[in-house]
Amino acid sequence: MDEMNELYYRLPYVKEFDAVVTGCVPGKSGFEVTLSQTAFYPEGGGQLADSGFIGEASVGDTRRRGGDIIHYADRALQVGSTQHCVIDWQKRFDHMQAHSGEHIVS
Repeated sequence: MDEMNELYYRLPYVKEFDAVVTGCVPGKSGFEVTLSQTAFYPEGGGQLADSGFIGEASVGDTRRRGGDIIHYADRALQVGSTQHCVIDWQKRFDHMQAHSGEHIVS
């Protein structure tokens, strides 16, 4: 397994990026997609998961499973294809502010 390039740690304000689809399998509610790199933040550490688009596929949730980050998409994507990815920025920014505020309050 290759190390995931987690763009959200290095570039927390990135809104769009390109990535290669490294895996796509049917899941319980859509398709579980892995990418060569991602800016989609997986739920964890008190911050909610990102949503957005990978190409034409809508991503409703993002989770970490082992060393992989799984993007839960509404349609299959071709493994090996390069896709333009877009984070739902308003949702991400709201989550970032709320998470920071929780640290300040506590």
